[in-house]
Amino acid sequence: MLLALAGCVGRAPQPGDSGAASLQTAQLWSLDGKLGIKSAGQNGNLSVRWEQDHDAYNIGLFGPLGVTVGRISGDGQSATLALPDQPARRADSAEALVQAALGYPLPVAPMQYWVRGMPAPDLAIEITSTGFRQLGWDIIIRQQGPAGPVKIQLQRPEVRLLMVIKEWRF
Repeated sequence: MLLALAGCVGRAPQPGDSGAASLQTAQLWSLDGKLGIKSAGQNGNLSVRWEQDHDAYNIGLFGPLGVTVGRISGDGQSATLALPDQPARRADSAEALVQAALGYPLPVAPMQYWVRGMPAPDLAIEITSTGFRQLGWDIIIRQQGPAGPVKIQLQRPEVRLLMVIKEWRF
């Protein structure tokens, strides 16, 4: 039975599957992609590997040639940010860690829903002509693929993030 479950968890969507619906209900998923960041005085691109297991997450951020820029991990109760050649930082939320370390917000808790194309539960939502708004962020699905969103834009007045997903696993 465990082998059968293990085979289902990592399988790619099959023809006839409703990939987006499966992704939206998945508790165990991962993605590989790119994250573009534009803010006052900072522009950049990072490769991203995001692994989500219920409330626990592990997000690897990589620069050119796959060099590790940072790793954010947590479980909804606390978060850790590991940067090269620095002691790991811990806080109650990944958002606080990223803001302090990198100078721009990265809304990790709601992003686990936003990257899958849906609003975070139990938070106020405003439907817009291009998507939806939560926590002061505009979430715009720029491109949808068979497994789920492929291009998602998250923006606030001070920062714009563009996530391009190369591969979904769930």
